[in-house]
Amino acid sequence: MSKIVKKYKFLLIFLLIIVLLLFKNEVFYLLFSYKKVQNFSEQTISIREKQQFISDLDLEIMINETLNYTNKLSFAYNNDYYKKKANCSGYAFTFQNYFNSLAKERNSIYRAFHVRGVIYFLSFNINRLFKDPFFKTHYYIEIKNMKTNETIFIDPSLYDYTGIKFIKSCK
Repeated sequence: MSKIVKKYKFLLIFLLIIVLLLFKNEVFYLLFSYKKVQNFSEQTISIREKQQFISDLDLEIMINETLNYTNKLSFAYNNDYYKKKANCSGYAFTFQNYFNSLAKERNSIYRAFHVRGVIYFLSFNINRLFKDPFFKTHYYIEIKNMKTNETIFIDPSLYDYTGIKFIKSCK
């Protein structure tokens, strides 16, 4: 190892960590992708609190408001909505229902779909590393423009822990 690297090893590691924190969204988006393996039908339950909303909410505002709502949950192995505890499926289920209720109130062209998939790091399925069936798949959200069929993907449980909002989904 060169003398410079040895001398500044901790400084280089510190700078690398700072850069990774500053660009965490971009790094995550480059390294990880999700592959959808199942869609779920929309459940019609009312889990929203009644609030007063601005009449012309756009997609970004609806997403942010929904993520703020799901951030009230804490991660748990099993879903317990009375205690505000949920696993990735519970986060996705809650996101879907809250977002779709906002979208219907606003006559929005967007709908959220709760999907099941697997997570890839580069091109490796990381779900295969776990023996516990709980970790064999992961649940996230597909938001679809119902007129153009354009989609974006969000992982509410990932957002709760990292602040990373958008993910990419591969075929």
